[in-house]
Amino acid sequence: MTIDFEKLEERELEFASMSARGKAVGALMNMTTSFTLTGEGDRTSMAWAADVNFGGAVGSMGQRVLQPMVNQQVERVLTALEAKVAEAKAAAAA
Repeated sequence: MTIDFEKLEERELEFASMSARGKAVGALMNMTTSFTLTGEGDRTSMAWAADVNFGGAVGSMGQRVLQPMVNQQVERVLTALEAKVAEAKAAAAA
């Protein structure tokens, strides 16, 4: 699937939102997502939300089939984000 992303809003260090539109053979995807960061001491919490809609053959599979795939992709993104944060923290400490 080819996906185009667009940043909708950003308040550096606290909030960002974006939209995504994807196309593939027999599938369409539209997504809006946002996250808010809050810090306390040396910890940061993230509240994250996404609204994802699928069309075409993929959309006809339904939530029961798609939800595990969505969860897996979200976990991958959050793991990659965690690694980037750890890298930035290590670089700042050096």
